[in-house]
Amino acid sequence: MECELCGRKNANRRAIVEGATLTVCGDCVPAGEEVRTPVRAAAPKRTIFPEELNQAYVHGFANIIRKARQASGLTQEQLADRTGVKASFIRRMEEGWEAPLVIAAKVEKCLKIRLIEMVGAEANKKPEKSEPMTIGDLIEVKE
Repeated sequence: MECELCGRKNANRRAIVEGATLTVCGDCVPAGEEVRTPVRAAAPKRTIFPEELNQAYVHGFANIIRKARQASGLTQEQLADRTGVKASFIRRMEEGWEAPLVIAAKVEKCLKIRLIEMVGAEANKKPEKSEPMTIGDLIEVKE
């Protein structure tokens, strides 16, 4: 761009000169008061917790949410109020957006549904029994 005061190339600063906001070069900035543009802070990065690495949404979770919400007789806004989540999150989840798992857990609890499943090695892990192990627990019968 050209400086609107002297005509030089590469004018990349803004200044208020006699009441008018102009694009000026570095040499012409002192002729007025420089207008600084605010620097936007970077959005904070979401922390991924270790337990989230072994969890994923179940197949067709969007339809599961929609059907459970409708069966409960709730609107998206009412579900949002009950879970403490924004209504736009509920709307987007019903469209297939994978919200953070913390939000999914709130929706699960409110609607009494399963949205998250274990994946990888954690999925194959058998739940531990509180009873003592027997020989039958060790033997696998093949037919």
